[in-house]
Amino acid sequence: MIDAIALAADSVKTVDELKEWTRKKIRPVFPHETLACGYGHLHAGGVALDYAVVIDYPIGHLQRIRNRAGGIDTPILRRWLATREPQLFEADQPWPDVPAAWLESFREHGLKNTAALGVYDTERYVATYHSFHRIPGRLGSAQIAGLYGLSENTVKHHLTNIFNKLAVKTRAQLVHRLDEYEAKAAPGFGTKIF
Repeated sequence: MIDAIALAADSVKTVDELKEWTRKKIRPVFPHETLACGYGHLHAGGVALDYAVVIDYPIGHLQRIRNRAGGIDTPILRRWLATREPQLFEADQPWPDVPAAWLESFREHGLKNTAALGVYDTERYVATYHSFHRIPGRLGSAQIAGLYGLSENTVKHHLTNIFNKLAVKTRAQLVHRLDEYEAKAAPGFGTKIF
């Protein structure tokens, strides 16, 4: 089944196709109602989310969790950065150190039962991050088992496919291509949301 999903991913060429692929191919295997994935970097003010692809995700929550420096401030992301391990969070059983204002926004926007993971490049201080929300039932290791199922070679294979489709050879060229796309996009509130 994972191979079929990966094969279907090879045909994804646009953000809209990514959203449709997630809804039709990922949700049956890893049930969730909403997904936020992004690319960003660390700076003194926190995590700057440069680009976000949101799939049925409440944009209002992203706007409310910005800190004074404009960075995204979320305890789930902070824990992932500290441990580099997938995180599970249930709004009904929050961690003791979760800020009340953040939790209020999280609940107000109907976000619950979250599984989050990412990849962090320590040399460039950039990361990609995915958070799946509204996962049915109680969370446990069974919900994220599939998130560990990709080998490094599989990830490299998918990255190579993305590079080929966008006619780039390096991550720097990919960022440049995203910047070109951003220049054509409507102005947002700091993070370019697709």
